[in-house]
Order: sequence, then structure tokens, then C-alpha cells
Amino acid sequence: LVIHLACISNDPSFELNPSLGKEINLDAFRPLVEIAKKNSVTVVMDLDFRADQWEDYRSFGRIIRSIIPKVDIAIGTEEEVLASMLKDSSQVTIKHQQISSPEIKGNLDKSIEGLIKLGTGILIVKRGKDGASYFDRNLKRKDIEGYPVKILNVLGAGDAFASGFIYGLIQKWSIEKSIKMGNACGSHVVTKEGCANFMPTLEEALKIMNK
Repeated sequence: LVIHLACISNDPSFELNPSLGKEINLDAFRPLVEIAKKNSVTVVMDLDFRADQWEDYRSFGRIIRSIIPKVDIAIGTEEEVLASMLKDSSQVTIKHQQISSPEIKGNLDKSIEGLIKLGTGILIVKRGKDGASYFDRNLKRKDIEGYPVKILNVLGAGDAFASGFIYGLIQKWSIEKSIKMGNACGSHVVTKEGCANFMPTLEEALKIMNK
């Protein structure tokens, strides 16, 4: 079993959409993590930094760093890894509000090392067309190639990657093969002019993996 955690907003109108909000109610999911750990359930967290939803970008990093020690596998883009170790809000620049894909200045290698040292077992860094890399507790790096495609729309790529990766974990695949499935799902959805309604079927994802 796998729990896929992003962070849960404490906005009273917020229901079950696991995305980051301006304020985070840590008590909403801490008991779930404790139960998961006691029952040997793998905890996977998508860093999911949505810059336009934070008044103080540094709050995102403080929250992530408080959760990471309880997480088995963390997933994030290079920008989200940098945001997790952010020290100065001036490091963040938003150029496209609709996509909420910020540019973040910082040292990526040091940010990766910082997150690993906080306690997560595996850190997966998504690298777009270049696929993804993962790091273990000893900072050993393994690169997994992506599937180059013509990109029409990046919305939903992160959710598609996480879904594919977690599918692989549930099937007891290796980390490498699970990441390949994540890459395949992400590469599928970015070729479509939509988001959740264009997630690949299992057959479509496997076809990409087997090319």
C-alpha cells in the first residue's frame, strides 16, 4: 500500500484535493503518517510547490522540512527541490501565473543533499524531457531517461508521473522501472491539450515504455 501525500490546506472549503495551499494544517495528515509508519505502509510525498498560492515562499520549505523525516520517497521538480530549501523569497520569480512554474535561484546539489540528510529514504528529481534522477540515503544518483515528445501543455505532468510511479511501486517493480512508468505517463499527458481527462491508460503507458 502507498499513501501519496502532498500537503492539505486548512481552507474550510477544501475537500480531498491533495495540493498545497496558502496555509497548511499539519494535523490533518500527521496521524495518517503515523498510522502508515506503524503498519509498514510506504509514504510517498509530492513536493508540489505552487508559488502563486504562497504569501511567504519560505513557509513552503519550513513545512516540507518538517515532514520529510517521516517520508519514504519524495518526488519533486528541480524547482520544487530548491523551494524546499529556500532561504530568501527573492530567489523566486513567477513568469506564468496560469502554469505556476516559477524560476528559483539556488544550489540544486546542496538542496538535494539537504533534503536527503533530513531523513527521506529516496528523493526523485523530475527533469522534464531529460527524465528523472533518484538519490538514495547515501546520495548515490541514478538517472532514468525520459521519452522525448512534442509538448503541447505541461499541466498534469506531475500528477501523471506520480500516478505512474506509484502504480509501479504497488506492482512491486524496482524504483528504476517505476520511474520509467512515471516518465511514460508524464510524457503522454504533455502531448494533450488537457490535464486529468488525458491521463494515459495502462496500455498507453506500457506502449510508451516498450518503444
